Amino acid sequence: METTNLSRSLGFLCCILSTILLGCVYIPVKLINSKDGLFFQWMMCLGIFGASLVGAVFEGMASFSMHWPSAIGGAIWATGVVLVVPTLELIGIGLGTLVWASSEMVVGWATGHYGLFGTTMEKYSSRFLNTLGVLLVGLSLVLYVSIKPSPAKNDNYSRALSSRISSKETFPEEFLEQPLLNGGATLIREERDPISKASDSETKHRTLGVFQALLIGLFSGFHLVPTERTIDHGGDSHPLHYMFSNSIGIITVSTLFMSMYLCSCKIFEKKCWMEPGLIFPGLASGCLWALGEMGRLLANQSLGLSVNFPIITTGKSLFASLLGVFVFKEIAGTQNYVLLFFALIATSAAVTCIVLSK
Repeated sequence: METTNLSRSLGFLCCILSTILLGCVYIPVKLINSKDGLFFQWMMCLGIFGASLVGAVFEGMASFSMHWPSAIGGAIWATGVVLVVPTLELIGIGLGTLVWASSEMVVGWATGHYGLFGTTMEKYSSRFLNTLGVLLVGLSLVLYVSIKPSPAKNDNYSRALSSRISSKETFPEEFLEQPLLNGGATLIREERDPISKASDSETKHRTLGVFQALLIGLFSGFHLVPTERTIDHGGDSHPLHYMFSNSIGIITVSTLFMSMYLCSCKIFEKKCWMEPGLIFPGLASGCLWALGEMGRLLANQSLGLSVNFPIITTGKSLFASLLGVFVFKEIAGTQNYVLLFFALIATSAAVTCIVLSK
């Protein structure tokens, strides 16, 4: 995709704004108890629809033209966002965003780099630098996955277990000083079992969280492909004219999931978590995402998928990881800090290579 220097400069500016906005999208999830996340994601998608509607009003009637490929892309994205809250509860906003942003980046980069799914193969001044940048992102993903998140502060089970292990009441000092008898060995073994079970549970939760994050990235990476394909094949060249159609697909699928959730709660007589306190945070997250996505669409027009996707996804993951470390204290320990440091170095080098490749 050929661009002028001016349009390329504006594209990088849109990348920066989009990075900050998308990096802040899920902060409300960490500030509130969003329960199972279904009601929160519905509110978030309503926020996206509302912000897109306002944007369409300012853009004019052309924005209300229905672009079905974009609606399908929105439906794909909404399918992945259902997993966001459970994933953040398992591995945190820092690691979660790092993993799914890397997965998202690979999908977007490969689509533009190889011209997949009917999109136009993009041109570079240096294809080597572009490919090297993506390989560095892959290396950073491996490092990110190796990081073990700290237990959640509200993890009552972990706190109770730590208290139990450190308690002197369970093992009196005089008992511990005696030679181990069969009964004593049995008792100690019984007290150690919860530690082993907790460790196994933590590993399973982390594995599940990483897997879900990869799926979120896969869905997010594909969601703009239909729009790019439409533009490449002679459709409306103004990227913001597709935002409203995209939001229709998002709110439709999100409402479908919410309806299924309400029906399941009714059938199985479970409580539906639809608390008023989740409404504003969800709407705020949706508005942030919509504004960030508008910036991404404009950047796509100037820079192309294979440049824009790596910059925005790695940028927002860097921003989210810093929030996770310094604000939410999700990552702790020397080994984790070392892994995160080298992962961020690899990410920064990757973005530099990708920017220079254009």
